[in-house]
Amino acid sequence: MSTTWRPGQLASAEVQSNNEATVFPLSARALVIGLLIVAVFTVAEIYAIYIYYEHLGSGYLPRGAMMVLVLLIGATLLVRFIARPLALRQHEVMAIFGMLVVAAAVPGYEFGANPYTKLLGLVYYHTPERVATTPYMDYLNPRLFPSLNAQDPVIMWAFEGKPEGAPIPYDRWLPVLAIWTPFWLGVFWTLACLAYIFFPRWEQHEKLLFPLTQVPIEMTNDLPMRVPTVLKNSLFWIGFGGAVLLYGMQGIHDLYPFFPYIKLD
Repeated sequence: MSTTWRPGQLASAEVQSNNEATVFPLSARALVIGLLIVAVFTVAEIYAIYIYYEHLGSGYLPRGAMMVLVLLIGATLLVRFIARPLALRQHEVMAIFGMLVVAAAVPGYEFGANPYTKLLGLVYYHTPERVATTPYMDYLNPRLFPSLNAQDPVIMWAFEGKPEGAPIPYDRWLPVLAIWTPFWLGVFWTLACLAYIFFPRWEQHEKLLFPLTQVPIEMTNDLPMRVPTVLKNSLFWIGFGGAVLLYGMQGIHDLYPFFPYIKLD
């Protein structure tokens, strides 16, 4: 049995022998579990970005989301042996994963690592020796930035750390966020609409394969009735284990420099 995905549906469509798709609506429990996981993951991702500069939401298949998917599959298989009726079905697991991928990529990675930090970087890194060659500061609208002074605490603290006990300058940030956030939401909404418009053409006429979707689909196939076939494949675990080992060593080394690692860059 294969699985297809259609725009505008927060569920899977399992293709039967008569080629008619049976659509499963997003269940309430999948929605609740998904929202809880998204909330926890987003907070963890923002923390990782600003404290360790670790991007859990980066990658075509976000590594942080894939980690959660593996844990979710393990939990589903465990519940299957204890109380099968309570175990999540494949379309529920995939719906949760879809929610997590969007949260990891947009609010977690893009919003957390790029637009707002760039507002600070434009000011902080505009050092005196660069003024003559890049006089862009004269053209910036002060309403769009917390400050245009690199020595201002609202800029400096973001890069050098806030003194103990000093209040967070929300009053300087809230007007800026009120201007920029609707703009960025509009940008991402436009991208989503474009994807929605082009997807039927890509899927139905050009027959694109979307190979990245095959990874989570294969990993959740046949849940919860049986263990997915790919999880019984030794080659899968060799590849999976090798990647986890290499990048796990790198991650531990970043936190604890004395730990050995293999340089991959």
